[in-house]
Amino acid sequence: MKVSVIIPVYNAELYLDRCIASVIGQSHRNWEMILVDDGSTDRSPHIARRWVECDCRIRYVRKENGGPSSARNLGLTMATGDYIHFLDSDDWIDPQTYARCAELIARYEAPDLVAFSAVATDFQRRVTAQSETVQVLNKSEMFGCFFRIYGDYSIWDKLIRRSVLKGFSFPETMFEDVEASYEFYSRAASMVKTSAVFYYYFKNTSSITNSAVKAKDLDLLKVWNRLVQRTKTEHPEFYSAAIFNRKRADFTVLAKMLLKGYDKASPELCAMRSVLKKAVRENFWALLFGKMPISRKVLLILVAL
Repeated sequence: MKVSVIIPVYNAELYLDRCIASVIGQSHRNWEMILVDDGSTDRSPHIARRWVECDCRIRYVRKENGGPSSARNLGLTMATGDYIHFLDSDDWIDPQTYARCAELIARYEAPDLVAFSAVATDFQRRVTAQSETVQVLNKSEMFGCFFRIYGDYSIWDKLIRRSVLKGFSFPETMFEDVEASYEFYSRAASMVKTSAVFYYYFKNTSSITNSAVKAKDLDLLKVWNRLVQRTKTEHPEFYSAAIFNRKRADFTVLAKMLLKGYDKASPELCAMRSVLKKAVRENFWALLFGKMPISRKVLLILVAL
């Protein structure tokens, strides 16, 4: 079982060595790494080229800046593995990740998706090993995970059979992982999921998800508009869940405006804040009694005032 590891790289000089080293250190040796430099202006190209010289399984390609989706799309055109893993350049994986996935793939007759657990972490900390549980999910159960309270939108915590991705390309927008995950579950017939923690997500407090709201943050609403329409046609049994998630997206963006701020000089954002405020108030009771954590419901009350 060969894994194609696609790593978009953009100004990742502080983290790239750790990320690449975690793949180099895999006990499962049958992999290829595709480093897609999305126009970095720091030392990332130098770091990437140095690793290419050390290991023939690593390839490096540079492109003009276009965002992580375009970088992943380029990587997909170069991939030759049986399974694809999208690994972010500031994150890292456990040395047994691909070996355990290979065991699960062999045991469960090559499922389309193999998912594992992830945790937010610092540079060094690992999670203490715990007893592992393994689930086999059909399409309906996968969508149940997608539409739940903490929706399974991550693309980096799973291996995806390359044949499942034939003809697929990431939408070049923010929140591309939400739309991509929907597409993966639509195409896949089954998923094996282990509770074992193999992925370490570096929570960068200066990242775009922790900054003030910008116009691009409104892409979340557009993404859910598209998914509501797709769900109505393709998976009508989850249509009401899609509608609820669209309402929750209004609340998410409005709450971020409250907590992180926004550009009050932007007519678009000021107008959208009023629209979102009205929508959240109209859907207040549906959101309050819907599936959300208590902490979010408290925030909903504050936001709707």
